[in-house]
Amino acid sequence: MRQSRWVILILLSSLLCLIAYGLSVIDWVQDMQTGVYSQNRLEGFLETSAQVSYLYFAIRFLRSHINIS
Repeated sequence: MRQSRWVILILLSSLLCLIAYGLSVIDWVQDMQTGVYSQNRLEGFLETSAQVSYLYFAIRFLRSHINIS
């Protein structure tokens, strides 16, 4: 029973992180389309850096935990 709680907790937290990442990508695309980043370059740099670094670490994590042969 205790192990199944951990599995459910990990699955729910993973789902919440995926939803949060999706929402941040949607926000990033909308900001690119409306030109927010041309007005505030620091915000654009920081948000783009966060998106790229999250994607980089996600790919590293998947490569280390999933063997595709």
